[in-house]
Amino acid sequence: MTQDQRGINRKLRVLEYAKNIGNVSKARRFYGLSVKAVSLAFLSFAP
Repeated sequence: MTQDQRGINRKLRVLEYAKNIGNVSKARRFYGLSVKAVSLAFLSFAP
């Protein structure tokens, strides 16, 4: 697995966790990410 694939998988895990618990802020804090990082992850996968 390459560095890029790890980064993509991490972003997907954060977004899936946020969807499951229904709270992006809690998911962000759980994974130790900033608001900007989560926003960029969301924009990466948005249609």
